[in-house]
Amino acid sequence: MRSMPDVSEYGRWGVLPDDPSQRELDLDDPRVADALNRRTLLKRAHRAQLSYPEGFWVRPPQNPAQAEVAQMWRNMLLRRSWEGVAYINGCVRQWSAEGRGARSA
Repeated sequence: MRSMPDVSEYGRWGVLPDDPSQRELDLDDPRVADALNRRTLLKRAHRAQLSYPEGFWVRPPQNPAQAEVAQMWRNMLLRRSWEGVAYINGCVRQWSAEGRGARSA
């Protein structure tokens, strides 16, 4: 299991990486279409995780340690979805380039 993020890294995963432009995508490739659907699910999860501590507790935690643990988990979850979106974007770019290269050959 990966280690929890360090406090100095908090906030790093709050904004998702930029998606490839539409003209970069080869939507005829089934791998690309599947990856885009998976990316949509990860983006939805990322939005939900942005408000994790507030959404998890109905009232603010009474113990400050609980708030720290919540922030740690929030950043752990954000990091996972951020890295997943970044990975999918890289795969989509590569697969689309391969598809365009195969069709032009």
